[in-house]
Amino acid sequence: MHIPTPLRAAALLGLVAVLAGCAVPMTSSNTFLVPMTNGETLTMSYNSQGVVKQSAGGVTVVQADLMPSADKKRISYVFEFMVKGSLEVREVMVQDMTDDPIQVLAHDAAPVLAKNHWKFTTPALDPKAHGMEWLIQLDETIRVFRFTVTLGDGTKVVLDQPAVEPVIIKQLIRKMLGIE
Repeated sequence: MHIPTPLRAAALLGLVAVLAGCAVPMTSSNTFLVPMTNGETLTMSYNSQGVVKQSAGGVTVVQADLMPSADKKRISYVFEFMVKGSLEVREVMVQDMTDDPIQVLAHDAAPVLAKNHWKFTTPALDPKAHGMEWLIQLDETIRVFRFTVTLGDGTKVVLDQPAVEPVIIKQLIRKMLGIE
């Protein structure tokens, strides 16, 4: 089940109202400071399309989403980025920087790009497994995914991409998975 962008954007607007009084401090009309488990703080920006996708060094995040698996009993993360021009990508790692311990969700030591895009879907995960407790919590969740992309010349591009999971989206996923 893909959650349409307008629904995510509408849910994000509701999240803004909730976060205005929460532990995630608002820095201006469209940014929040989001703590990560390693002690760093990420500035999360959003616009009418939702959370702004991170970009640096010729690499731009396209998606960092949670999706139900084909059997609708488990879930998978889907990660995707694109590179500019003819940049060579030697290695990719995606980590969940939200909770301790930091989890490696994707590691591709021989990435293959299609039309300058790298895309990875994790193996199906049990939504009741350790590390997925946030899915059943009845509040908005902000996850931070660190994309570490090693380019052909050895340069490492690090992008911390926040992903907002509003209550309504979590409710839809829980209902579909039968854990409501």
